[in-house]
Amino acid sequence: MVSVEAEKCGYDLTCTRNQKKEHVEVKGIAGREACFNITASELKQAESNPSFIICVVTLSLSKLPGLLRLTGVQLRKQFQFRPLQYHAIPV
Repeated sequence: MVSVEAEKCGYDLTCTRNQKKEHVEVKGIAGREACFNITASELKQAESNPSFIICVVTLSLSKLPGLLRLTGVQLRKQFQFRPLQYHAIPV
């Protein structure tokens, strides 16, 4: 497991097991509901990178956290996305 957060590539970790590589984004949620913010870069990885995995840890501050592990395809099927903000650039 290698942290790649500083590279701003759209996921947090590169994990390898038995020569299989996964690009893992981790989201920690204090509550029970798997509701989280996702960046445009992370969403792009979910759409285009077959090695992308998102792990959503619910109740992350408790003694009994939960884990939801999804591929990019599963993420797109199980969640809907709405914009939270836009970046304004002068024309």
